[in-house]
Amino acid sequence: MKTIFWIKLLVFINFSALFAQLNPVHLEVGRKDMEYFSPKSYDGNSQNWAVVQDSNGFMYFGNTDGFILQYDGVTWRKIKVDNESIVRSLFITKDGTILVGAQNEFGYLKLDDSGELIYHSLIKQINALDIQFSDVWKIAVSQQTVYFISRNYLFYIPLNQVKNEHQKIKHIYSKERLHTFYNAGNDLFTLVIGKGLFSISNDSLQKLHGGEFYKNDLFSGILLSKKSTIIATRESGFFLYDDGESRPFKTDADEWAKKNQLYSTLVLNDENILLISRKGGALIINKNGKVLFKYDKSNGLKSNTIWAAYQDRAGSIWFCLNKGIVRLDYASPFSFYGEEFGLDGSIHDVKRFNGRLYVSTGTGLFYLQKKSSAFKNTRFIRFDEINTQCWYLTVTNDLLLACSNSGIYEINNRNEIRLVNKYSAWTIVQSVSNPNRFFIGLDSGIYSVLKQPDGLWHDEIVEQMTNIEGRTIAEDAQQNIWIGSSYQGIARITNFNKSLQSGEKLNIQYYTSENGLPSNRLNLVKQTQFGVRFNTTAGILKFDESSKRFTADPQFPVFNKMKQTEGSHVLSSEAENGNLWCNLGGKIVVISNKDKNQFIDKPFLNLPELNIQTIFVEQDSICWFGGAEGLIRFSGQLDNEAEIPLTCYIRSVFANNDSLVFAGGLHSEFTAPILNSNMNNLRFEFSLPVYNLSDKPLYQYRLEGYSEDWSAFKSETAKEYTNLAPGKYSFMVKTQTALGTGSTARFPFIILSPWYLSWWFITLLVFFLSWIVFLAARYLVKTTHNRAVFEQQKLSQERQAFEEDLRIQMAADFHDELGNKITRISLFSELIKQENAELPENVLKYVSKISENTNTLYTETRDFIWQLDPKKDTLFDFITRIKKFADELLDESTINFEMNNNVSNPDLVKLSMEWRRHLIRICKEALHNSFKYAQCKNISFNISFDDEELKIELSDDGVGFDVSKNSEGNGLRNMLNRSHKIGAKLTIDSKIGNGTKIKMTANKPA
Repeated sequence: MKTIFWIKLLVFINFSALFAQLNPVHLEVGRKDMEYFSPKSYDGNSQNWAVVQDSNGFMYFGNTDGFILQYDGVTWRKIKVDNESIVRSLFITKDGTILVGAQNEFGYLKLDDSGELIYHSLIKQINALDIQFSDVWKIAVSQQTVYFISRNYLFYIPLNQVKNEHQKIKHIYSKERLHTFYNAGNDLFTLVIGKGLFSISNDSLQKLHGGEFYKNDLFSGILLSKKSTIIATRESGFFLYDDGESRPFKTDADEWAKKNQLYSTLVLNDENILLISRKGGALIINKNGKVLFKYDKSNGLKSNTIWAAYQDRAGSIWFCLNKGIVRLDYASPFSFYGEEFGLDGSIHDVKRFNGRLYVSTGTGLFYLQKKSSAFKNTRFIRFDEINTQCWYLTVTNDLLLACSNSGIYEINNRNEIRLVNKYSAWTIVQSVSNPNRFFIGLDSGIYSVLKQPDGLWHDEIVEQMTNIEGRTIAEDAQQNIWIGSSYQGIARITNFNKSLQSGEKLNIQYYTSENGLPSNRLNLVKQTQFGVRFNTTAGILKFDESSKRFTADPQFPVFNKMKQTEGSHVLSSEAENGNLWCNLGGKIVVISNKDKNQFIDKPFLNLPELNIQTIFVEQDSICWFGGAEGLIRFSGQLDNEAEIPLTCYIRSVFANNDSLVFAGGLHSEFTAPILNSNMNNLRFEFSLPVYNLSDKPLYQYRLEGYSEDWSAFKSETAKEYTNLAPGKYSFMVKTQTALGTGSTARFPFIILSPWYLSWWFITLLVFFLSWIVFLAARYLVKTTHNRAVFEQQKLSQERQAFEEDLRIQMAADFHDELGNKITRISLFSELIKQENAELPENVLKYVSKISENTNTLYTETRDFIWQLDPKKDTLFDFITRIKKFADELLDESTINFEMNNNVSNPDLVKLSMEWRRHLIRICKEALHNSFKYAQCKNISFNISFDDEELKIELSDDGVGFDVSKNSEGNGLRNMLNRSHKIGAKLTIDSKIGNGTKIKMTANKPA
């Protein structure tokens, strides 16, 4: 139970005030919204014994099945108590710790590593472990000490030591039964059965003076004032306890409390007192003991047995019933009347006459039956005389006039009704200039009637005065009569009295959209403090006599900024203080007389969109709305500044549907969780713990690191992401309701890269693939060569044709299989260097070597493919190949290369594969030596073919070398060996400082 309120009550109170008449407005409050939670909805036992709310707004309930229910507005969770016994009591300390009392068990809730609330028992910290103490019915904090009370034991521990596992818990034992306890300021009291009222002080019970008066009763509550104490008992009613003396405190609830077994009390935020019972539901009384409201099975509760009650921070009252849980929207300024109150049909008008409320509907006329006690349910009574549609109501000094399809009726001060004429009328309006004259609006015009002193009604003008529907009528200061219609625009009868007295024909003018009306539909006339005004689909207009046009009323500038919903119009009612209450497209707003530039709408934002047809303002704090949804009563403050917290919470995060990553509770040392790469399918669940919303909240979310855009607002309370890539993320969610947009909740997390994308694995993979390619290349070359030799020996007679086919196939195979793979190895090596610059230097060195060797292998492979290709067996192909090699070799140098081809028709000179293989390597070696060592500026290559003799000469103007000293080098030796194999003569002429010249001559190439 919440902290007890200090009631403003003096010892020598004027008892006559206690029995003062109850304010009638309390007897007119209709049904407050109730939300019922069945045992099936929360998956638990029907009985709940305790209820509290934490600072986040989450609700907690102590359930018979041995767990605490947690509710966040979307989902229910269960927190199991160690021994799974009935949870009898809950208490929240100022630091937010939730204390729990059960059977032979008590403790508190704490967060585990995942943020999930779990139960932690304190039983092991009791001095005597063998104590059997049964139910812990209540928990309280007094003077920085926590107390747990059971039937015969009172356990206590310093408040700041509750979470210290080494702190021992002490106890007080009582042979007689202890019946709960109550806070009274800084003091704590308990009732010892058979002895009376005691105070709890440190480690002992102190009997109070006069406390024995209560020794044979049970308590339901102790309420304190500055000098007096009100004690609520189970059997004997209420008492004033003052300085040891107890006197009866009579209330309207005395008999009800005895009959229905008063169980507990709760002081509400508005200073009223809630009484809950075992048999009769609940009552709310004021501080004078007068019953204000009754809640039981007759008006919405599912059970008359209530075990606990709690008022949350929004003012709603939660009842723990014998069968489920109910939330009562007690603090809402709205109450509702529908068929359960006797009303039938859509509401057309509301008026108060002679202190009684009257309502016209689509089925007749009703009045609110006066009742003498809040124990009786409010009820509307139908007038049997009207069994058809009833429309506008008009109040005069001594009559209420009601328009209906069957005629116009008058109701007098004695609530007697009679038919005064049979006009099927929309409205009847009393003339401003002549109170005995009334204008009647019909489907096809208006009529004028007079009420005679004898009470009889007579037609003043028997013919209809206009040919448009008379839905609304108003008379201005110039005695002009204005008529508003639903779809025919507006009409005006000018100088009505003058025309009537002179006998002249009435001057009737008609106005449509051509005169400034937004359309011909939904144009209603209204009498205001500023004169006649016109409610339209474009706001409130006035008529400009000089231009004969309707223009925006400068008295209400806020309408100039407003866009009306298509097909809707302004419905307004003016309060005595000048405030204008309006219905705009199904939403209620008030334009304050103090500031007409803005709407007051916050008190009404939580209402759903309504089909409002009438507004009746009684006081500026009480207003009635009627329409298709029934009758609504507003009683509250017009506060446009009130803030309602709309904090959204991420309640849980799951990976791969079944692994809990986060359970909703944030530790002070919370850090972003790091998830393995395989935990990349995540589900986020979230909620808004605000329970008194008319519509479901909407949620908007974004995963930072995945998308830069917020989603649209949706009603779903969960979001899934699949196959998230490695990286840093932050899930964000916020909520939107009719009350506004809430703050953003965040959940950061990291997903690691898989092992096969780590740098060390990539490096090993590159080495491994390079080795495989190298072996494959060697194997392929060897196999291909052996196959060629074998085929040549086997098919000598078809050697030339077969050799060409084989060479074509081999060239294609090498190009498609080996060439592409070598290219990819080179490409991958370069990508590794570019995208993994942070790799160790030695690793990058090996990767570079792989790239260089691969490029060399690729060049050699191209030469080999060229040699194999039978389409490249002419001297022309050889010259082209040498030219291309020289261009690529010298591309980025300043060396000038000159190619002199002195061969006529080189494409007719054939070269065998053996010749091409040796020639290309001799020339490439010579060119490479000049480029790399000669330090030359020019290189020339001359080739000629005369008299069956091939001549090749390569020269440079470089530094030259001593042939006698360098003739043993591998390059020169290889060139000589290759020239010998094709029967060619190779000479090298070089001197230091005079460049180098290499000549090769050979007979006609084979």
